[in-house]
Amino acid sequence: MLSKRKQIFGSYCFICFITIFSQTSVAESIIKYNALSTEEAIIIDGDFSEKSWSQAQYSAIFVIHDDGEQGILVTQVKILFDKEALYFAFNVEDNDIVSNYITDQSPLFKQDDVIELFIDPLGKGKPYIELGVSPLNTIYTLKVIDPQSENFKITSLRLNGLKSATKINGSLNNSSDIDTGWQLELRIPFTTISKFIHQPAELISSWRLNMFRIDFSNKLPRQANEYYSWAKVGSFGFHQPNKFGWLILKNK
Repeated sequence: MLSKRKQIFGSYCFICFITIFSQTSVAESIIKYNALSTEEAIIIDGDFSEKSWSQAQYSAIFVIHDDGEQGILVTQVKILFDKEALYFAFNVEDNDIVSNYITDQSPLFKQDDVIELFIDPLGKGKPYIELGVSPLNTIYTLKVIDPQSENFKITSLRLNGLKSATKINGSLNNSSDIDTGWQLELRIPFTTISKFIHQPAELISSWRLNMFRIDFSNKLPRQANEYYSWAKVGSFGFHQPNKFGWLILKNK
């Protein structure tokens, strides 16, 4: 009887160990970015000329979102923060830049090159912010509600104080030449995120976040060449908040 109890207890301990080990492995495998704090005024002009940007580290190179393989083109980002806002500097390699929409809240993801951010400050997976910017600095902002259930819904969202600027190194919508790429600089105030989550965003030190890049062809009918992501998703589709990475706000 005692021996049988020992066997049961041993099996229980083994299962617990495997469960804990699996959870730890999953947690450790999630990509992270440690953002540095800055006291320097960041001018949103698309140039990344401030000293703080030179001190910040580039993220890991974005990968093909569903299989994690290296893509043809390089996309990276640097992130800073101060007492008032988050700052992003995207460097996007692109040999044929495509951008047509000029009206904000347009569906850029249907035909334009675009950088997208999915921001989940509370890490609950719902709701979260979706934000997209094209090379022409056309922007859309959305609220994503419960993406992994029957209640999945996306609604328009206003982010007051949002600032962005782009710089194009090449030509637009011209496949006869070879472009270098484009840059995106972005400022998102903590106040507008605080309003979204109903608590002070600047007090949160660990956020869930994923960042994406859609690269379109200029040929008609337009089709996406590649779908890139910072944090590998593992299957097709961006709206998988359980696969988001971690953004860590690290004071100096």
